[in-house]
Amino acid sequence: MQYRRYVTKRGNNFMDDELVSQAYKAWVGAPTLFGHVMDRERFYAFVSACVRYVKRMLFVKRREAWKELDPGCLERRLLDDLPGQSPQRQEAVIQEVMVKFELLIEYERSKRGHLL
Repeated sequence: MQYRRYVTKRGNNFMDDELVSQAYKAWVGAPTLFGHVMDRERFYAFVSACVRYVKRMLFVKRREAWKELDPGCLERRLLDDLPGQSPQRQEAVIQEVMVKFELLIEYERSKRGHLL
C-alpha cells in the first residue's frame, strides 16, 4: 500500500476535499445518521477528516486555517443530501448535526497536538 500525501490549499471548500468527502459519504450514506453506534463512529471519522484537512494546510497560520471549516458548507450539503423528510424533521436533524459538529471542532481547536 502506497502512502499518499494530501496537501490542502487555502480557499477551497473543505467539503470538496477527497478525504473529507469520502468520510462524509460513508456517514450520510448510512441508513440513519445517529441511530446506531456505527453511525456515531462514521460521524466522528468525518469530523476527524475535517480536522486533518485543517492540519494539512501549508503556509497558513493555524488560527486562519480553522476558519476554512465553514459550518455553512456542511449545512448546505446536508440540505441537499437529506431529501424526503418533512421540513421540520430535516431542520431538527441538521440542527443536531451542526451542534455536534461545531462542538467537536471547537474542542479540537482548543487542544494542542490532539487529534480525534
